[in-house]
Amino acid sequence: MHKKNKMPQLDLEVATGINHSDISRIENGKLNIEFFTMVKLAAALNGELVDFFK
Repeated sequence: MHKKNKMPQLDLEVATGINHSDISRIENGKLNIEFFTMVKLAAALNGELVDFFK
């Protein structure tokens, strides 16, 4: 979603407080994402939780 919104991982890290290396691991399927993390990411990206499942 952040690539679609053209938001660099570092900007996403600042907006969510989630380490950019964790964001990368989530994107690559190497780290399971928790519900609260999805909420923070969706809010930072002006998206909805359902967007993670499309």
